[in-house]
Amino acid sequence: YIADKLAANTPIGEESNGVLLSEDVKYQDVDGTSMIGYGKKTYYRAHFAEVGTDNQSGQHFIEKTMLEESKNAMDIVMQNIKKGLKL
Repeated sequence: YIADKLAANTPIGEESNGVLLSEDVKYQDVDGTSMIGYGKKTYYRAHFAEVGTDNQSGQHFIEKTMLEESKNAMDIVMQNIKKGLKL
């Protein structure tokens, strides 16, 4: 869910290595923790777009996604806990 929202909030920019940032959002479970981010070909570019550089202002799309979707993510977690506890 959050990965889809991040892809939707990711700005459209130039392709690098033939891959757009929004097309390279990745989701993975690592040791019981959900990791959401960008693939190996694009992760370094996401940092520049997020926080900015000397020549461009930061777009803060990762922060925006986290702030907008934190309540929805908690609701999903609570629904799964209740389902697991059969409440």
